[in-house]
Amino acid sequence: MIEPRPLPRLLAPATNRLLLLLFFVGVSAAAFAQQPDRPPPPPPPNHAPFGNDRPPPPPPPPPGWNAGAPNTQPPAASPVPPATAVTPEPTAATPAVVEGSVADLENKLADARRSNDSQRIDSALIRLADAQLQAGQSNAALPLLDEAVNLADRYDDDAQGREAALMLAKAYVALGDTGMSETWTTRAEQFRERIERRIAPLPEATAATSNAAPAAVPVVASDAQVADVANNTRAPTSHNTIWLWLLLPAFLLLAWAWLRSQRKADDLQGETERLARHQKHLRNAHENLQQQAEHLRQTATQDALTGALTRQAFANDLAELLHHAQHYGKPVAFLLFDLDHFKAVNDTYGHLAGDIALKMVAGVVRENLESKDLFGRFGGDEFLIACMDGDATSTPTLAENIRASVRKHALDGHDSLHEISVSIGIAIADREQGYEMAALFSRADTALYAAKRAGRDCVRLADANLATPPGSEFPLRSLAATPNDI
Repeated sequence: MIEPRPLPRLLAPATNRLLLLLFFVGVSAAAFAQQPDRPPPPPPPNHAPFGNDRPPPPPPPPPGWNAGAPNTQPPAASPVPPATAVTPEPTAATPAVVEGSVADLENKLADARRSNDSQRIDSALIRLADAQLQAGQSNAALPLLDEAVNLADRYDDDAQGREAALMLAKAYVALGDTGMSETWTTRAEQFRERIERRIAPLPEATAATSNAAPAAVPVVASDAQVADVANNTRAPTSHNTIWLWLLLPAFLLLAWAWLRSQRKADDLQGETERLARHQKHLRNAHENLQQQAEHLRQTATQDALTGALTRQAFANDLAELLHHAQHYGKPVAFLLFDLDHFKAVNDTYGHLAGDIALKMVAGVVRENLESKDLFGRFGGDEFLIACMDGDATSTPTLAENIRASVRKHALDGHDSLHEISVSIGIAIADREQGYEMAALFSRADTALYAAKRAGRDCVRLADANLATPPGSEFPLRSLAATPNDI
């Protein structure tokens, strides 16, 4: 039987998944390339990036302002480091006043929270807190400034963190808590030191040509430097557009290849379905031929009326059985019998009654045989039996059981069966008498003739004492010769 071929379309899903993945990658790259650059966050309030917690140094005096006066100034002292905790001045630490009311700034904070932009949220928190401080709502500004400091720590925004810390110090001054004010002033100094470590120091100012001692000048970064470090502005992504144009031909080629493969897969699928239908038709035809062959085999090997083996089939099986028995030295019992007065039954009651008698005898024989025994119809009312391992002791008993059972069923059956009986002749094939099938059949035929001469309805075993029947009264017969005869 032809096995179905695998569908070629099995390769299509994997190719489709790969093409679909490449398509999504290309769409994502195109969307990323066309996305506008993120606008930079608003610049910090206009104040010095660090050092606002103490007043700036005074400007140098104009030259010659005290030329006539005696030099009573003490010698120049070494630079004094700045104090760690100084109360911030409102004018230096407070960011620029935000226009609008507190309600407007609260709305801007809500918009910033919806955008999920950390810098925008931080800036909105500081501006709202500054407006609340100016309105005298220091307690309301504290949680906003705490949140701003936490956001600055999370996203490393030191400029916003320092601004929020200074405003917290200012709020605690307004509340009269100098301890917390000094704590947040120290925190602002920490933010300032982190900014100084991230930027390169500016060159120190040259000493003045005047006789006055130069004052210690702290290193101050410009607003542009602080903004560059704090915001980390992303470089423009104009090169993504170039990659988009480079990938566009590749995607067009992949789309064309996908459409072509899809069309080819559809063609192969149609061809596969056509072959499957043709294969199904061939399978049905093969099954019909097998059924017809089995029917012909049964017709050639089984008798249609009794179900017994035909004469030729029985001869073939008997030849194999004798060959096997001769190889292993086992005996084989062969029984040949026919129905007594069968012609009278046909003439009196018709052929239908004769067919019933034949079926009844065949059924009785099967009840007394084993599955390995052979049972066939020689022709007309004559039947054949062959039993492996049957000897001269057990076989007559089997034959007598068959004879008695047939007689009992005939008497118990219809009136047309009352005269039915069987005469059985037995022959044994063994090492002494040989395993030739023709000689075996001849001895059984002689025994059957002896049973007929003894008055019918009896069993006879072939031996040397039995006389050969004359050809005029009982012509000798034989099984059909086969190539498998021994």
